[in-house]
Amino acid sequence: MISATCRRSRPRRVVGVAAAATLVALGGSVALATAAGAAPVTVTVTNNHDSGAGSLRAALVAANGPTIINVLAGLGTITLASPIVFPNSDNSTVTLHGNGITIDANGQPSALVSNTSSFNFDAFTITGVGGNANTDAAGIVAFDGSLTVSNCDLHGNMIHASGHDAGAILSEGGPLAVSSCTFSGNSVRTDGERGDAGVIVAEGNTLNASGCTVSSNKVTGAGDAATILSEGGELVVSTCKVTANTVSAGGDVGGGADSEGRNTTFRDVTATCNTATSDGGDVAGGLLQEGGVATISGSTIVGNTAKTSGDGSAKNQINSRDSTPVISSSTVSDDTTICHTQATTTTTTTTTVAVATAAEPATTVAAPAELPRTGTQPGLLGLLGLALLTLGAACTYATSSKRRRNTTR
Repeated sequence: MISATCRRSRPRRVVGVAAAATLVALGGSVALATAAGAAPVTVTVTNNHDSGAGSLRAALVAANGPTIINVLAGLGTITLASPIVFPNSDNSTVTLHGNGITIDANGQPSALVSNTSSFNFDAFTITGVGGNANTDAAGIVAFDGSLTVSNCDLHGNMIHASGHDAGAILSEGGPLAVSSCTFSGNSVRTDGERGDAGVIVAEGNTLNASGCTVSSNKVTGAGDAATILSEGGELVVSTCKVTANTVSAGGDVGGGADSEGRNTTFRDVTATCNTATSDGGDVAGGLLQEGGVATISGSTIVGNTAKTSGDGSAKNQINSRDSTPVISSSTVSDDTTICHTQATTTTTTTTTVAVATAAEPATTVAAPAELPRTGTQPGLLGLLGLALLTLGAACTYATSSKRRRNTTR
């Protein structure tokens, strides 16, 4: 938990020798804009290689000044050998159009690490983050500069940082905006003496999430933790669904969201069936508000659960420690019936997907139709009887023929 005026000081990450070597290796293959106020340089990613000319890594590391990077559509998956730390010049602003690209972190603790003053990324998938980092870790982590992501999918990541912060998306010091993204099946964990954890995390600046679905993720933190965690900046969440996430930590915990130190706006938000557990901090299953005022409108905060084992305060739906929340046109309830309905729906959907994935022929799924027992088509017994009659007639014919042959002789 941090105060309303406190902001954590984060050291600027510096691109290492390997990144500089990559830039030299590129030669003149990527045009650079170095003059102040120059028009953006446009670079095209032409292959899905981890590195080398035409790769995403080469384009990001070489960015200098305002840069627009377009990934060719249809490249498929880029499998990383190491996190992409970019750019070589930290005065850059980078806009990256993913065009449906998938980035497989391949067990790396982070996929993209931005040191730009501004990084905008759209139309992409990130999966496969793993391992354990002794620094901040995330699918995308940005230091000090603004981070904007949209039309994205982050799933199946196992993010782990020891003594530092972690998230599927993590902004350290700069404003964070996330829109029209899906986060599902991710595990985010911090351990050691400190380390905040969440699916969407902003440390020390504003966090704006809109049109997102954040479901079935697991978050475990050494410090504070939440599905959506804002530490020290204003939090705005609109038209998002935050459901069935499990969050636990030693500090403050928000099953749906935790806003530490500034105002919060929940607008048309569905926060249901989230579980929050703390070893001693304040906790809320839906929204935890620490400092500032929460304004909630057109939202559904239902079926969330909260528990603390220490001296902290626990409330299932909304826990506003220092102010009274302003709530209008919203439903807030401890009723967990909706959670059972969601679980049944999920099970049914999973079964259907499994059958579809197996691609079984229709004849192996549908029961065989029984032949009718009436009319011109005989049933099983009728077929057996017909076979016996036919066999008997054949035997009678053979016997008669033999007798005729004997009589002729």
